[in-house]
Amino acid sequence: MEEVNEIVRKAVVNEETNLDLSSLELDVLPAAVFSESLAHVTELNVDYNELQCLPMAISRLSALRVLSATGNQLREIPEAINKLENLQALHLKENYIQQLPEFLSSLERLEILDATGNGIDSWTIGLGECLLELRLDENKLTSLPVSFSRMKSLKVLELGNNNITNLPEDIGKLNQLEILNVSCNKLSKLPSSLEELPNLRIFDLSNNSIESLPERFKSAKVLESFFMEKNYLRTLPAWFDSLPRIVNIGLADNQLLESPLPESFGISSGGTLRMLDLSANNISKLPDSMGELKHLENLLLGSTISELERRAFQNGNWLRTLPHTFGWMINLTKLHLDENQLVELPKDFGLLVNLEWADFGQNRLQSLPKSFCLLSKLWFLQLSQNYLKALPEDFGNLANLIELRLSFNYLTELPSSFEKLTNLQTLDLFHNELTKIPKELLSLKKLLRLDLDKNKFKLRAEKVPKLTKQVKYPSKDPSLADNWRGRLREDYIEPCEEKTVEILKDVNEDEDSNGDDAEDDKDTCASEAALEFAMKRSLSIWKSHVGPEERSVRPGQGNATTAETHETISPQKKEEIIFELSKDIYSEMFEDADDIMSQNGSYCQSEEIKQAALDPQNSICSDSLETAEDWDKEMQDSTAYKIVLDTFKQRSHNKVYFQNKLQNLLYSYPPASQAFSKTANYKSPVYHCSPPPPGDVHDLCTSALQVGQFDDADEDSSRP
Repeated sequence: MEEVNEIVRKAVVNEETNLDLSSLELDVLPAAVFSESLAHVTELNVDYNELQCLPMAISRLSALRVLSATGNQLREIPEAINKLENLQALHLKENYIQQLPEFLSSLERLEILDATGNGIDSWTIGLGECLLELRLDENKLTSLPVSFSRMKSLKVLELGNNNITNLPEDIGKLNQLEILNVSCNKLSKLPSSLEELPNLRIFDLSNNSIESLPERFKSAKVLESFFMEKNYLRTLPAWFDSLPRIVNIGLADNQLLESPLPESFGISSGGTLRMLDLSANNISKLPDSMGELKHLENLLLGSTISELERRAFQNGNWLRTLPHTFGWMINLTKLHLDENQLVELPKDFGLLVNLEWADFGQNRLQSLPKSFCLLSKLWFLQLSQNYLKALPEDFGNLANLIELRLSFNYLTELPSSFEKLTNLQTLDLFHNELTKIPKELLSLKKLLRLDLDKNKFKLRAEKVPKLTKQVKYPSKDPSLADNWRGRLREDYIEPCEEKTVEILKDVNEDEDSNGDDAEDDKDTCASEAALEFAMKRSLSIWKSHVGPEERSVRPGQGNATTAETHETISPQKKEEIIFELSKDIYSEMFEDADDIMSQNGSYCQSEEIKQAALDPQNSICSDSLETAEDWDKEMQDSTAYKIVLDTFKQRSHNKVYFQNKLQNLLYSYPPASQAFSKTANYKSPVYHCSPPPPGDVHDLCTSALQVGQFDDADEDSSRP
């Protein structure tokens, strides 16, 4: 309170017009704020306090023009506000206000009202004619007042993230409106009067259920940004051929068919358009005039799913070819063409000399045009899941490449010029047809990540060169005690110029994969094998954003790390055994098992099934269930554990709640700090140390949950 009194004193002495009382943990405003000596104050800021109401005495500040009470606990707007005849701006964001009172419409000088992020579900009358900006995002509005058109001076109307089902029929009378945002509502159609709005510059209709747009639109001549992602549009109206000032168009996640853009689209919009997003539609053709989009910088025609490894799931478009003018878009810097059906690129594709980021993942490309090697500014290139058998001889001219993804192709060798890619930090060659470790890799001394698995090397799996980020993990926060669930995070990268060379030089390419491999595999215990598979998943460059998954080969080709099927046990018996075995393991290992199990309802109590799970004839060792401390011992018997892996592989959409939980645990186990296998880069405290005492197992396992070694899957990540 002393701090408040000092601020008030200075304002009185210095006759300050701006009184700032923000972030002072006030639950009430002191009486001194409303004294006659502060009647000259024109701006009062009480943001981010703990105020539950504004006192009636606020009406004494008759000169007040700006009142800001953002981030408090206000539940209503006091009627005393009505007496602030000079009030021009009222900021009430992030409170608990439930309605807009009718008296606000009598504030004749109010130009700005911002009540974003409240719980407003009632608004019965339009506000005053002088209002210029109204922001009611993130509330609970389901409808808008009938007298909407009385706000005829309104220029900005923000109504995103509500539950509005219809826009007022008279919205077309707001002829001064420049910004209209009704995104994330429940609109299924638009009023016909909307086409009469003449001055809209920014129009956001995204995240609704709209199936069509007005056939006419007066604002088309001035429109700068139009966003309509996640709706049900199948066609575009004719006025899309008349957007001379358009800068941004977002039409992702609709149902646009065949060739929705007008034939002359590039000519009419080419002078201004910078961003065009047509991702996740059903487009099969682009107009030839695309090349006229000379100012286009960002073109998105691929998928909107935020995963990289999608296992042949089609979410992009259906483009087989690109217009012959495609290379004319000389200012294009970022291009998304993933998940299409492209069989070739235009011969003059290399004219896109400013291209820096390109994604062609999951197409049908068999080769790249020679001109592709002219893309000297390219630093990120995604070509995974195509049908490439060879790269152009001059591929090494792409000297600025930092990240290169070539997994799931049919490459048998790399061109000799590949050694010139000396800036490369990430190289993914997973699942190709390489028979020898490419000698060109010896020149890539900046590599931090390298994946050469699933090729045709005559090498044992553990001898295949691997590079991963060197990471350090934060220590457990002691203040969180037993409730700590912190995610392990990457802390730093330690590149070593000699590391790549030494790893590659150490490989004996003449060593055959036969010989002692069988004996080695035979001696490998089931637990170590399982951990090796999990470790490989966590070291894979490609990750799903929803969590670690095993990196699979092409559909129909099987999976090298899948455990063999056990024909001697019927499918029904397998399922019953897994149910009981995983239930027992879960219950004994985790302190919160009862809560998880209860969410799945009552589970099987059949003594016969439980005995079957423990029957020595089924090769399930009963000792593995006697203790919760010895993880290795619990997984000693290969049959039981392979059944677990095999079942989880076959039932990727398991409906049993706790089995899903156990599956996620297995797929993310072990973490980098616990992995141990022939190819691991880390030592395991479980392997080298005695079992932890009871109560520590849960913490040990939960600390394992992480999203994998490489958090590089974000398509919008900035350039390293």
